[in-house]
Amino acid sequence: MQAAVDALAASSAIPLVASAEEVEEVAEWFPSSRQVQHLYDCYLGHQDKVISSVFEDGRLDVSGLCLPSGLGRESFENFVAARLQSLAYVAAVDARAIAPIDRRTGQGLLVDLGVARAAEDCTEWDTLSEWLLWFLPQRYRRIPTWDGPAISRSQLIR
Repeated sequence: MQAAVDALAASSAIPLVASAEEVEEVAEWFPSSRQVQHLYDCYLGHQDKVISSVFEDGRLDVSGLCLPSGLGRESFENFVAARLQSLAYVAAVDARAIAPIDRRTGQGLLVDLGVARAAEDCTEWDTLSEWLLWFLPQRYRRIPTWDGPAISRSQLIR
């Protein structure tokens, strides 16, 4: 998280959180779009570059993250990564991700945390794991398991 904050500070003078209202709004947000590779186009308002449902979900995410306007791609990605890492449910996933988390386990964790609706449908887990893998690629990795793909924290060896 410190690397993301440092990179953002070096590339922009925009604060990560400007108000108590933004802190509360972001804390209540959960990602809508699984097409994270298109989020920057949604942020820029490039509706012609993505299908309408992806654009709508992306705009909901941009709004929910309280992103300021005018960010370049690198600052945008650093900003989103920092916001993700500030979320309580992401911290809980991170603590658990020392061992691989498969879809059912991840969805169950999100249900226990109160951010997912049902344990049978893995939609929320699939969405969150895409966000973690895209915006925090040095922190998380996808690994194969007997139960399908799982995510795990990358381990740095020094």
